Amino acid sequence: MEKKPRTVGFQLRLPENLKKWIEEESSRNERSLNNEIVYRLKKDYLAALDEEDKDNFLNR
Repeated sequence: MEKKPRTVGFQLRLPENLKKWIEEESSRNERSLNNEIVYRLKKDYLAALDEEDKDNFLNR
């Protein structure tokens, strides 16, 4: 049985213009605001990893 990744909540404070931009991007990409933020964080995180760490992250 595959485990779902555990999620945790936290409050995020953004400058008003950045919040407006990410809201517009989430709407344009048809994602929730939360999913847009997670998508972008994962994308940048994966770009920073070497191949072995990337494989480990994706196969969790």
